[in-house]
Amino acid sequence: MKRIFTPIVLLLAFSMKFANAQSVTKFVQPDLLETGFSNAQNLFKGYLTPWGNMFGAALNGGWYNTAKPHKLGGFDITFSANIAFAPPSASAFSLTPYVLSNVPTNVTASSPSSCLVFSPTNTITNSPTISGSTGTQVPVIDYYIKSPDNSQYYKVSSITMPSGAGLNFFPLPMAQIGLGLFKGTEIIGRYLPTVSMSGIGSIGLWGVGIKHSLFQYLPAQKLIPIDISILGGYTKLSSSADINFPLSEGGYSGLISDKTTQTFNYSGQSMNLNTSAFTASLLISTTFPIINIYGGVGYSNTETQMLLKGDYAFPTVNSSGQLVLTNSNVVQNPSGITIKNNSGIRYSIGLRLKMAIITIHADYTKDLYSVVAAGIGFSFR
Repeated sequence: MKRIFTPIVLLLAFSMKFANAQSVTKFVQPDLLETGFSNAQNLFKGYLTPWGNMFGAALNGGWYNTAKPHKLGGFDITFSANIAFAPPSASAFSLTPYVLSNVPTNVTASSPSSCLVFSPTNTITNSPTISGSTGTQVPVIDYYIKSPDNSQYYKVSSITMPSGAGLNFFPLPMAQIGLGLFKGTEIIGRYLPTVSMSGIGSIGLWGVGIKHSLFQYLPAQKLIPIDISILGGYTKLSSSADINFPLSEGGYSGLISDKTTQTFNYSGQSMNLNTSAFTASLLISTTFPIINIYGGVGYSNTETQMLLKGDYAFPTVNSSGQLVLTNSNVVQNPSGITIKNNSGIRYSIGLRLKMAIITIHADYTKDLYSVVAAGIGFSFR
């Protein structure tokens, strides 16, 4: 398994094509699954959290470029790119909650069946995340499995943690349609069709939102050139990527035999990523004919789930210290990893230019993971 993070490569391949940003196709990861699935969950989560936060922030951006809803039957079609940025504090995560300083020679039955240990030749305890620098030094950790009689641990693998990828920003393109209904209400839909790339995987998203004018209820609505609205929006993204973690590439030293009595499909492995993003905002904008300022304050919340599909082998060690694989050591469709992404209050400000039916806009959203959005659209009031 040389590209366990192919969903990242997949998502960035589409986004980078649009944004003309750096290539990530040569970014290769070590085999973190060699540490066992439960350990790999923690390591994956720590490494990917900034990416999940950037991704969620980008999904919640670009919902509006004016607070004024369309009139009944009015509509717009807008193409935009949202670029989210990770803060410097997200460039590394601590391994100390998951990795031990030493391995006890005598253990009790209550001890874990496996453990991660810092390599004695490497004392680094903070590991780069995906947004960290590519030149940062990385920790080395050893993976130990406890013997069946609980007497000792056997070292079965040594893992060098992945270096930073330098991906401290994430661009995401999408198309969006707004349609005016009645009484100052507008429904909004966004969409990125599911697209497949050979050897990488697929990606697609959809979203729905609603905007409603509050200013229409105020006595001064015809005297002041502004509009005030509320907006709520939900976006769902799904992606799938083929991965490759068969026994032949597992890197396990000392696996003596495959004692399974049933056939497992190690070639049918895939990684699915599902992200849900919700935002609610109070909007305000000017309503001049050509140039307008718009902004908003609101709340956002996102969640990313990473699911492995297929069969994965996690051998155990026998009394002689040899790795053995049995039916019970093969996990089918392992449980997923959930990244509770950054949530909280967001502040936005932007500028919109309208020339006949063409609109051009750009805005900035201030948050822990800030977002810059820009786009062009065609608006028919």
